[in-house]
Amino acid sequence: GALAGTVTACLTLVSTSTPRSHVGFALGLMQGAFMLGASVGPLLGGPLIEQFGYQVCFLYSGITVIIAGFAVQIWVREDFQRSQQVETSARHRLPGRDVWRLLGIKAFVILVVSVTSMSFTFGFIMPVVPLFVQQLAGPGHGNIVSVAGIIFAAGGLVGALSSAVMGRFSDSIGPKTVLVGGLVAAAAFHLAQGFAQSVMMLGVLFVFGGLATGAIRPVANALVARIIEERDRGKAFGIMSSAAALGWAAGPIGGSWIGTTWGLRSVFFVTAALFLAVALWVWVAMDEPS
Repeated sequence: GALAGTVTACLTLVSTSTPRSHVGFALGLMQGAFMLGASVGPLLGGPLIEQFGYQVCFLYSGITVIIAGFAVQIWVREDFQRSQQVETSARHRLPGRDVWRLLGIKAFVILVVSVTSMSFTFGFIMPVVPLFVQQLAGPGHGNIVSVAGIIFAAGGLVGALSSAVMGRFSDSIGPKTVLVGGLVAAAAFHLAQGFAQSVMMLGVLFVFGGLATGAIRPVANALVARIIEERDRGKAFGIMSSAAALGWAAGPIGGSWIGTTWGLRSVFFVTAALFLAVALWVWVAMDEPS
C-alpha cells in the first residue's frame, strides 16, 4: 500500500500531456484500463485459487507487477525536466505545505470529500457480495469464489467501457452533470440489487451498475485537471488517491458491521442511500468548472 503510487503518476502524466479539451476522454480511457485490469483479475483469480491455491496467486500477481514495471521503463517516454525554481523552493518548503495550500481551494476540498465518500460507498458493499452470492445460490453450489469473481468481472468490464464513453461525454456536457447522473444511477441499481432473488438477477444488475459506477471516477479525475494548475496536479492526484484509499479502507468495515447486524440485503439499501447522499452533496456544494 505504501508503494502504490503508480496510479497517481499515471494520471498525472496523462493529464499534463493531453490537450485540455480532451482531458476527460483521456482520463476516462485510463480509468477504463484500471477497471479492465481490476475486472479480469477476479475473473482469473477465482478459478486459479480453486485449482492451485492462494499462494500461487500471490506469486503470479507479484510477477505480473514486475513485468508491468519493466514495460513502463522500456516503452513509456516522458519529457520531464526539473526546473531550477522548483528545486530551490523545495529545499525551503515545510513538509506538507503544498498539501495545505491545495486544501485551501474550496472546489478541490469539495472534490476530495466527494471522492472519499464515493470510495467509502464502493467499499461498503464489497465484503458482503460473495456471502450474498452464496445465500442466493444455496448450499449445494460449491464454486462460489468463481461465481463471485465472474460477477465482479462483468460489472468491471462494463464499467471500463463506460469510463471511456462517459469521459468523452464529460468534455461536452460538463463533468458535474455526468458525475451526479452516475451517482444517482448507481444508487438506483444498488437498491435493485438488494431485491435480487437469484444469482443471475444479481449479475445482470451488477452489469447495469457498472455502467453507472464507470462514469464516476474518471469524471472526478477530469474535475481535478480542470480545477488544479498543471504544476500541482501530481500533488492533487496524490491527495485524491489517499482520500480514495481512506474511503476504501473504512467502507468494508462499515459494510461488514451492517451486514452482520441487519442482514446482507440491508447493505445494498444503505449503499444506495449513501450514493444518493453523495450525489446531493455534489449537486449542492460543487460549481461546474469552466
